[in-house]
Amino acid sequence: MTQNWLVPIDGSETALNSIDWIIRHAAEWREPPLVQLINVQATLPNDIGRFINADTIREFHLEAGMAALVAARDRLAAAGLTAELHVLVGEAAAAIRCIKPHPSRSDGWEVRR
Repeated sequence: MTQNWLVPIDGSETALNSIDWIIRHAAEWREPPLVQLINVQATLPNDIGRFINADTIREFHLEAGMAALVAARDRLAAAGLTAELHVLVGEAAAAIRCIKPHPSRSDGWEVRR
């Protein structure tokens, strides 16, 4: 059974240490884990919504989140490991706590608020 690992990434070199650890130890597992990379973008102030539409704000968060995840994804891919990318918006600790394993979903995870 493939393990799902949730790995928060903020785009920093320090955050990539967890990716390097996974790569170094990958040969120790019977089968490699499916790594779920998550980035949490901070909520923008409410005033922004008066000047910029919601779709543009969503696009901004998604682009910034994906930019933070790309180095981790690329390192894992170079080592032959699979990663799925997720971007959430909110306070980081609260957003990460909302992610729970969900056995009936194909990706194994869901956000519960």
